[in-house]
Amino acid sequence: MSRAAVDDATCRILDWDSAFFGRRIARIESKTLDEARLEAVRELADRESIDCLYLLLDAADVGSRRAAEAGGFRPVDVRVTLERASGREERRDPAIDAYRATDLPVLRALARASHGDSRFYHDPGFPRERCDALYDAWISKACRETPDRVLVARREGQPVGYLACDLDTSEVGSIGLVAVAEEARGHGLGAKLVTAALGWIGAHGRARTRVVTQERNVAAARLYERMGFVTTRVEHWYHLWPRAEASS
Repeated sequence: MSRAAVDDATCRILDWDSAFFGRRIARIESKTLDEARLEAVRELADRESIDCLYLLLDAADVGSRRAAEAGGFRPVDVRVTLERASGREERRDPAIDAYRATDLPVLRALARASHGDSRFYHDPGFPRERCDALYDAWISKACRETPDRVLVARREGQPVGYLACDLDTSEVGSIGLVAVAEEARGHGLGAKLVTAALGWIGAHGRARTRVVTQERNVAAARLYERMGFVTTRVEHWYHLWPRAEASS
Protein backbone atom coordinates (compact mmCIF):
# COMPACT_ATOMS: atom_id res chain seq x y z
CA MET A 1 0.00 0.00 0.00
CA SER A 2 1.15 3.56 -0.56
CA ARG A 3 0.70 6.87 1.24
CA ALA A 4 0.06 10.37 0.06
CA ALA A 5 0.00 13.53 2.19
CA VAL A 6 -1.12 17.11 1.81
CA ASP A 7 -0.27 19.22 4.88
CA ASP A 8 -1.81 17.28 7.77
CA ALA A 9 -4.31 15.34 5.67
CA THR A 10 -3.00 11.82 5.13
CA CYS A 11 -4.58 9.09 3.05
CA ARG A 12 -3.62 5.46 2.75
CA ILE A 13 -4.23 3.86 -0.62
CA LEU A 14 -5.97 0.54 -0.01
CA ASP A 15 -4.47 -1.78 -2.59
CA TRP A 16 -6.61 -4.82 -1.75
CA ASP A 17 -9.90 -2.88 -1.76
CA SER A 18 -8.91 -1.12 -4.96
CA ALA A 19 -8.14 -4.37 -6.76
CA PHE A 20 -11.24 -6.13 -5.45
CA PHE A 21 -13.76 -3.42 -6.33
CA GLY A 22 -11.96 -2.19 -9.45
CA ARG A 23 -11.90 1.37 -8.10
CA ARG A 24 -9.03 3.39 -6.63
CA ILE A 25 -9.87 3.49 -2.92
CA ALA A 26 -8.15 5.25 -0.02
CA ARG A 27 -8.77 5.75 3.67
CA ILE A 28 -8.31 9.08 5.43
CA GLU A 29 -6.11 8.47 8.45
CA SER A 30 -6.84 11.78 10.18
CA LYS A 31 -9.06 11.30 13.22
CA THR A 32 -10.60 14.77 12.89
CA LEU A 33 -11.85 16.84 10.00
CA ASP A 34 -12.32 20.58 9.44
CA GLU A 35 -12.74 22.81 6.41
CA ALA A 36 -9.01 23.24 5.78
CA ARG A 37 -8.27 19.53 6.10
CA LEU A 38 -11.26 18.70 3.90
CA GLU A 39 -9.92 20.97 1.14
CA ALA A 40 -6.53 19.30 1.42
CA VAL A 41 -8.14 15.86 1.18
CA ARG A 42 -10.04 16.87 -1.96
CA GLU A 43 -6.82 18.16 -3.56
CA LEU A 44 -5.12 14.89 -2.70
CA ALA A 45 -7.99 12.83 -4.11
CA ASP A 46 -7.88 14.77 -7.37
CA ARG A 47 -4.11 14.43 -7.72
CA GLU A 48 -4.12 10.73 -6.84
CA SER A 49 -7.22 9.95 -8.98
CA ILE A 50 -9.00 8.43 -6.01
CA ASP A 51 -12.51 7.15 -6.71
CA CYS A 52 -13.66 6.52 -3.13
CA LEU A 53 -12.50 7.78 0.25
CA TYR A 54 -13.29 6.03 3.55
CA LEU A 55 -13.45 8.11 6.72
CA LEU A 56 -14.04 6.86 10.29
CA LEU A 57 -14.91 9.42 12.97
CA ASP A 58 -15.69 9.16 16.66
CA ALA A 59 -19.41 9.57 17.28
CA ALA A 60 -18.71 12.19 19.94
CA ASP A 61 -16.75 14.39 17.51
CA VAL A 62 -19.76 16.35 16.29
CA GLY A 63 -17.63 19.06 14.68
CA SER A 64 -15.75 16.63 12.45
CA ARG A 65 -18.94 14.81 11.53
CA ARG A 66 -20.62 18.08 10.51
CA ALA A 67 -17.58 19.05 8.44
CA ALA A 68 -17.61 15.65 6.71
CA GLU A 69 -21.30 15.85 5.81
CA ALA A 70 -21.01 19.48 4.69
CA GLY A 71 -18.12 18.38 2.48
CA GLY A 72 -20.15 15.72 0.71
CA PHE A 73 -19.21 12.65 2.72
CA ARG A 74 -22.10 10.23 2.96
CA PRO A 75 -22.77 8.46 6.29
CA VAL A 76 -22.92 4.72 5.56
CA ASP A 77 -22.57 2.99 8.92
CA VAL A 78 -22.45 3.39 12.68
CA ARG A 79 -19.69 1.10 13.96
CA VAL A 80 -20.20 -0.22 17.48
CA THR A 81 -17.35 -1.90 19.38
CA LEU A 82 -18.23 -4.07 22.38
CA GLU A 83 -16.05 -5.99 24.83
CA ARG A 84 -16.24 -8.40 27.76
CA ALA A 85 -14.11 -10.88 29.65
CA SER A 86 -13.31 -14.05 27.72
CA GLY A 87 -14.45 -17.48 28.84
CA ARG A 88 -12.31 -19.32 31.36
CA GLU A 89 -12.12 -22.52 29.36
CA GLU A 90 -13.17 -23.88 26.02
CA ARG A 91 -16.59 -25.50 26.29
CA ARG A 92 -18.67 -26.17 23.24
CA ASP A 93 -22.30 -27.05 22.89
CA PRO A 94 -22.81 -30.23 20.81
CA ALA A 95 -24.32 -28.01 18.10
CA ILE A 96 -20.99 -26.20 17.66
CA ASP A 97 -18.19 -27.99 15.87
CA ALA A 98 -14.79 -27.35 14.33
CA TYR A 99 -14.59 -26.33 10.68
CA ARG A 100 -14.26 -29.12 8.10
CA ALA A 101 -13.05 -28.64 4.55
CA THR A 102 -16.35 -30.04 3.25
CA ASP A 103 -18.18 -27.14 4.94
CA LEU A 104 -16.68 -24.48 2.68
CA PRO A 105 -19.28 -24.40 -0.16
CA VAL A 106 -22.12 -23.97 2.34
CA LEU A 107 -20.25 -21.33 4.35
CA ARG A 108 -19.41 -19.38 1.20
CA ALA A 109 -23.05 -19.34 0.11
CA LEU A 110 -24.10 -18.31 3.62
CA ALA A 111 -21.56 -15.46 3.64
CA ARG A 112 -22.91 -14.11 0.35
CA ALA A 113 -26.39 -13.84 1.86
CA SER A 114 -25.75 -12.78 5.46
CA HIS A 115 -23.94 -9.47 5.79
CA GLY A 116 -26.33 -6.95 4.25
CA ASP A 117 -26.08 -4.67 7.28
CA SER A 118 -22.49 -3.76 6.44
CA ARG A 119 -21.53 -0.33 5.10
CA PHE A 120 -20.73 -1.54 1.61
CA TYR A 121 -24.31 -2.62 0.95
CA HIS A 122 -25.48 0.85 2.00
CA ASP A 123 -23.33 2.67 -0.54
CA PRO A 124 -24.77 2.51 -4.08
CA GLY A 125 -21.25 3.00 -5.44
CA PHE A 126 -20.51 -0.64 -4.61
CA PRO A 127 -22.43 -3.18 -6.75
CA ARG A 128 -24.33 -5.68 -4.62
CA GLU A 129 -22.70 -8.61 -6.41
CA ARG A 130 -19.25 -7.37 -5.36
CA CYS A 131 -20.48 -6.88 -1.80
CA ASP A 132 -21.67 -10.49 -1.76
CA ALA A 133 -18.33 -11.58 -3.18
CA LEU A 134 -16.46 -9.60 -0.51
CA TYR A 135 -17.88 -11.72 2.32
CA ASP A 136 -17.45 -14.89 0.29
CA ALA A 137 -13.76 -13.98 -0.04
CA TRP A 138 -13.55 -13.08 3.66
CA ILE A 139 -14.86 -16.41 5.01
CA SER A 140 -12.94 -18.33 2.33
CA LYS A 141 -9.69 -16.69 3.46
CA ALA A 142 -10.42 -17.47 7.12
CA CYS A 143 -11.17 -21.12 6.32
CA ARG A 144 -8.10 -21.45 4.13
CA GLU A 145 -5.55 -19.63 6.31
CA THR A 146 -6.80 -20.10 9.89
CA PRO A 147 -9.29 -23.01 9.82
CA ASP A 148 -8.76 -23.70 13.54
CA ARG A 149 -10.29 -20.29 14.27
CA VAL A 150 -13.57 -20.97 12.45
CA LEU A 151 -16.42 -22.44 14.50
CA VAL A 152 -19.38 -24.03 12.75
CA ALA A 153 -22.97 -24.44 13.95
CA ARG A 154 -24.68 -27.62 12.78
CA ARG A 155 -28.18 -29.00 12.64
CA GLU A 156 -28.54 -32.69 11.87
CA GLY A 157 -24.86 -32.70 10.96
CA GLN A 158 -25.16 -29.98 8.34
CA PRO A 159 -23.46 -26.56 8.63
CA VAL A 160 -25.96 -23.74 9.21
CA GLY A 161 -23.78 -21.05 10.76
CA TYR A 162 -20.24 -19.89 11.40
CA LEU A 163 -18.11 -17.61 13.55
CA ALA A 164 -14.51 -16.60 12.81
CA CYS A 165 -12.22 -15.79 15.77
CA ASP A 166 -8.93 -13.94 15.88
CA LEU A 167 -6.14 -13.29 18.38
CA ASP A 168 -5.41 -9.58 18.08
CA THR A 169 -2.93 -8.94 20.88
CA SER A 170 -1.52 -10.79 23.87
CA GLU A 171 -4.52 -9.57 25.89
CA VAL A 172 -7.41 -9.33 23.44
CA GLY A 173 -9.08 -11.73 21.03
CA SER A 174 -11.90 -10.85 18.67
CA ILE A 175 -15.03 -12.19 17.06
CA GLY A 176 -15.09 -11.47 13.34
CA LEU A 177 -17.69 -12.65 10.85
CA VAL A 178 -20.77 -14.31 12.34
CA ALA A 179 -23.72 -15.73 10.42
CA VAL A 180 -26.59 -18.15 10.95
CA ALA A 181 -28.75 -19.34 8.06
CA GLU A 182 -32.22 -17.78 8.06
CA GLU A 183 -33.96 -21.14 8.34
CA ALA A 184 -31.87 -22.04 11.41
CA ARG A 185 -32.49 -18.85 13.39
CA GLY A 186 -34.51 -18.81 16.58
CA HIS A 187 -32.76 -21.82 18.09
CA GLY A 188 -30.03 -20.02 20.02
CA LEU A 189 -27.24 -20.93 17.62
CA GLY A 190 -25.87 -17.39 17.55
CA ALA A 191 -25.47 -17.39 21.34
CA LYS A 192 -23.92 -20.86 21.24
CA LEU A 193 -21.38 -19.73 18.64
CA VAL A 194 -20.47 -16.67 20.72
CA THR A 195 -20.16 -18.77 23.89
CA ALA A 196 -17.85 -21.18 22.08
CA ALA A 197 -15.79 -18.26 20.76
CA LEU A 198 -15.41 -16.80 24.26
CA GLY A 199 -14.13 -20.15 25.46
CA TRP A 200 -11.76 -20.58 22.52
CA ILE A 201 -10.31 -17.09 22.94
CA GLY A 202 -9.96 -17.56 26.71
CA ALA A 203 -8.31 -20.93 26.22
CA HIS A 204 -5.72 -19.19 24.05
CA GLY A 205 -4.74 -16.83 26.84
CA ARG A 206 -6.68 -13.71 25.88
CA ALA A 207 -8.39 -12.14 28.88
CA ARG A 208 -10.76 -9.94 26.86
CA THR A 209 -12.92 -10.52 23.79
CA ARG A 210 -13.90 -7.73 21.41
CA VAL A 211 -16.56 -7.66 18.71
CA VAL A 212 -17.64 -5.02 16.20
CA THR A 213 -21.15 -4.75 14.81
CA GLN A 214 -23.37 -2.22 13.06
CA GLU A 215 -25.88 -0.09 14.95
CA ARG A 216 -28.52 -1.09 12.39
CA ASN A 217 -27.92 -4.76 13.25
CA VAL A 218 -30.19 -4.59 16.28
CA ALA A 219 -30.47 -8.37 16.72
CA ALA A 220 -26.69 -8.77 16.96
CA ALA A 221 -26.30 -5.84 19.36
CA ARG A 222 -28.99 -7.23 21.65
CA LEU A 223 -27.39 -10.67 21.60
CA TYR A 224 -23.99 -9.30 22.62
CA GLU A 225 -25.50 -7.17 25.36
CA ARG A 226 -27.44 -10.15 26.75
CA MET A 227 -24.16 -12.04 26.84
CA GLY A 228 -22.42 -9.42 28.93
CA PHE A 229 -20.68 -7.34 26.27
CA VAL A 230 -20.42 -3.61 26.98
CA THR A 231 -20.10 -0.89 24.35
CA THR A 232 -16.65 0.68 24.46
CA ARG A 233 -16.69 2.80 21.31
CA VAL A 234 -19.13 4.18 18.74
CA GLU A 235 -17.84 5.52 15.42
CA HIS A 236 -19.34 6.72 12.16
CA TRP A 237 -18.19 5.50 8.76
CA TYR A 238 -18.38 7.93 5.84
CA HIS A 239 -17.69 7.45 2.13
CA LEU A 240 -16.95 10.10 -0.48
CA TRP A 241 -16.82 9.54 -4.25
CA PRO A 242 -15.02 12.72 -5.40
CA ARG A 243 -14.61 11.79 -9.06
CA ALA A 244 -18.26 10.80 -9.44
CA GLU A 245 -19.24 14.03 -7.68
CA ALA A 246 -17.08 16.07 -10.06
CA SER A 247 -18.65 14.46 -13.13
CA SER A 248 -22.26 14.95 -11.99
